[in-house]
Amino acid sequence: METKPEIEENIIEVINNKYLKQVKKARFEIKNDRKNFWNKNSVNFRNNIKNLISFFKFPEKWNISIVASRFLLDKHTMPYDKDVWSFSDVVGATENQGFDIILFFNKTDLEFLSAPALLPIVVHEVKHVFQAAENPVRYAKVTIDDELSKKYEEEADGEVRKYSEEFRKENVLEKIMYCYDEEGWKGAKKWPIIYMKKQNMLLEEAMISRC
Repeated sequence: METKPEIEENIIEVINNKYLKQVKKARFEIKNDRKNFWNKNSVNFRNNIKNLISFFKFPEKWNISIVASRFLLDKHTMPYDKDVWSFSDVVGATENQGFDIILFFNKTDLEFLSAPALLPIVVHEVKHVFQAAENPVRYAKVTIDDELSKKYEEEADGEVRKYSEEFRKENVLEKIMYCYDEEGWKGAKKWPIIYMKKQNMLLEEAMISRC
């Protein structure tokens, strides 16, 4: 019987210690020089993703292909749009086809973020990788099974909450300020509304499941 693939718990303290130091610096730059902050994050985006991913030891026999790119959309998009999202999905799961999972990070939604702000997204998607590796057949059903999808999302969000809350705060702060710089208060107000709707929906679902 194969052991259930799990994310190693001992990396949490290591990651917290390393990236919490960067949160204070990021907030200083947000306050004093956001234009340079966004540009620097964009330049470092690829390395930030790679460095964060490097902390995780993926399940044996599985090949994880990491992609950081954009969807080909014929319109201007912002982080609050429904057309920008990241995902993890099974590409192959047999001896003949190989055991492959693709991990996609959407640059439109993430490229401007600092490493601490990227952390919750990376942890969330890495958890999906482990879910997929544990049972690829079941994981493939999330696109047609809403209840299963909710279960996996709750587990991934739970994994993120194991890390310092400051990372989630930083993610929200940077997205709001980026939207403000791009579209003023009109844009800045949209992202937290979308975020809170998602959080309230997850809370309602969690309460219903416990009834």
